[in-house]
Amino acid sequence: MVARERVEGQTRLLAERDAALAALRQEADLFRQRHQEAEARYADAESRCAQANEGVKRLEAAAERLRHDHAEALRLLREDGARTADRLRDAEAELARLRADHAALQAERDERLASAEREVRRLAAIREEMAREFEALAARTLRETGSALTRAQQERLGELLTPLREQVARFEAELRAVHQEADKDRAILAEQIRAVAEQARSVSQDAANLARALKGDKQRQGAWGEAQLERYLELMGFRRDVDYFVQQTRLGEGGDRLRPDVVLRMPGDKALVIDSKVSLNAYAEAVAAETDEERERWLRLHVQNVRARVDELAARDYDRFVDGSIDMVMLFMPIRGPSLPPGHRMGSLRPTPCLAGWVLSIRPRS
Repeated sequence: MVARERVEGQTRLLAERDAALAALRQEADLFRQRHQEAEARYADAESRCAQANEGVKRLEAAAERLRHDHAEALRLLREDGARTADRLRDAEAELARLRADHAALQAERDERLASAEREVRRLAAIREEMAREFEALAARTLRETGSALTRAQQERLGELLTPLREQVARFEAELRAVHQEADKDRAILAEQIRAVAEQARSVSQDAANLARALKGDKQRQGAWGEAQLERYLELMGFRRDVDYFVQQTRLGEGGDRLRPDVVLRMPGDKALVIDSKVSLNAYAEAVAAETDEERERWLRLHVQNVRARVDELAARDYDRFVDGSIDMVMLFMPIRGPSLPPGHRMGSLRPTPCLAGWVLSIRPRS
């Protein structure tokens, strides 16, 4: 009896140990499975990290190309402005010269016309005087002879009047020629003046277009900035509607329509929202300022304008409504100069707060 109880106790003990061993084996299998899953997640994280590093390298290379393109575009823009100004000065000088020539020709023509008219009046007076003398001679002859003029008298009178008629006819022909030549010169000069005026208008239009490129209205600035952003993305090898998407409409809170300029696809099903903002008016005034005080005033206004663009962009919360968006939005400014940190020195100006640092400081709030 005692032996049976001991056997049963040992049997129960073995059964409990087997159950505990099975539980330990099951727990070990669970740990082994979790370890394999963790290794798989780690490998996936390493792959994503490598992809992200590759994306960062591409973005850094693209940023370097963008800086180079910005500098080249600004240089070409300044050269175009200088050439346009030279063309405008040349056109204005040519127009002034033609106007002076026109005034001189007009004065010469008026003088020639006045001289011809004086000569015509003189000849007309001579003709009237000779006509009166002829009438007096004819009347005297009729009184003396009481008969018609003889053939000899008519021939003599004709000899007297013929040179006068020829001279009058010659002066009339010369007067008509002077009028015709003056009309022709006036027409040619008017055509030249119209051509130069048209050229001056063309040059002025080119200069105005160049000015609007830097200081245009907001709609045109925005369209230009978006075009520059898409051009840079294409230069970096990104494809529209494949690697990036333009002006896609999304619904925000309350049904508001949001249209980010560009959504760029990134590794790991992530997305980067890029929005183009152009703020050039104050910066252009700062570049053209003649004194340090005026330049500093315009630069501070430029900083305020850029900050307003950042606040405006942050208020839209694009990253909340774009699937896979990282927790930031890129602000793109298409010209390098205005996007430099306004904290760098310009001449003798005191440095202003760094714009990049300010953006990072407000990021938790935005």
